[in-house]
Amino acid sequence: MKPRVRRPKSTITSHKKALGEAVPDGLPSSVRAFYGKTDGLVVELDVDGVTEESRIASLDEMFAGDFSAPIAHKSAEVPTDAMSEGPFCDELYSPEIDVANKRDLARVNLLLRLKLVARIPGESAAIAVDLYTRSDAPKLYYVQDARQAWPLDLAFEAFVVLFQKYGTRRWYFAFLDAEAGREMNIDLGAEFDASMAPFDDDSVPVLRKRIRPVNPAAPARARSAKGEPVEPRASEPDTEASIERWWRAVPDLGAPFLKDSWQRDVDLLLARGAAAVGEARALELVTSGLRAAMKKPPTGFVWAFHSKKEAALIAAPNLTDKEIVQLVDWMFIAPEAIVVLARRRGWGAAKLRALSKATEHGVFEKARITPRTSEAFAAAAEQMK
Repeated sequence: MKPRVRRPKSTITSHKKALGEAVPDGLPSSVRAFYGKTDGLVVELDVDGVTEESRIASLDEMFAGDFSAPIAHKSAEVPTDAMSEGPFCDELYSPEIDVANKRDLARVNLLLRLKLVARIPGESAAIAVDLYTRSDAPKLYYVQDARQAWPLDLAFEAFVVLFQKYGTRRWYFAFLDAEAGREMNIDLGAEFDASMAPFDDDSVPVLRKRIRPVNPAAPARARSAKGEPVEPRASEPDTEASIERWWRAVPDLGAPFLKDSWQRDVDLLLARGAAAVGEARALELVTSGLRAAMKKPPTGFVWAFHSKKEAALIAAPNLTDKEIVQLVDWMFIAPEAIVVLARRRGWGAAKLRALSKATEHGVFEKARITPRTSEAFAAAAEQMK
């Protein structure tokens, strides 16, 4: 397929003073050269009759509108409020991260200084760049849930070339190491294959060869909080215990998880639960598991999901407005999925617009909410018209 690429007019000249304050040592040459030609990038791909749009962030988006140098915190005892002052991008850092030791502090400092390169549509993930490496080679990262970042063995120039061909399809998984796959509890090769299936050019098998096969002697395990059960296997029979853990691992439904098929996937899960324990009991079990997980928000909670959001949609009829807002915020639930959630809840577009309004200032019922949540509710309201 042939991608359509749009290059907005460069704004690097008008941002010269602001960039000097944000990156005192100057932008790395590859980043400076890219933004000297275009203010970000837009790539459109037609996949299975659907147009997918991917974007490399503009300079304003990259710095989240805050052109100031990041602060490096030197102690794990730094108050949370101090770490919440920024500058940082909401997609890359969550002020809710627990900082208990030097390792946690190092991770926080990395997330605080990362700058947005590209959001991954429909996922709680993004590509980011560290512009403060004290070298002319910026380091790219794959960031998940605004809480963890894995380095990509990929130069910025090469990233731009591949982005123009494949957008935000999971080609970049070829540049993660095996440890990243184990920590995320996913098979990088399988994820790559599923996402890159529509492409048949010569570059795809070359990229695929970079991914090391999963070691059967060391199966991937979920990263979970102490005392929490490991994820159930997809082949596990549907029992009360397994259904209650659907919030951790959605079983294999024998169908691809496509962004336009949330209703289908929820219906399939409910049918499985109904066959095993009855629909009402299945809903009760999933809600119970979900709420138990939310009692330790949000670090252990978001780690357990790995972008599985169907449990929140199933439990929607039993959840409070605050719980739904927090789940949309923590899990980066896409507008398409929020529409399904709203219908299960019995909401119309007016209710979604009201939630968008109520969350636009970053607070809902005394809980801190990121700006993207208001935007997600607004987009979902438009889709329900």
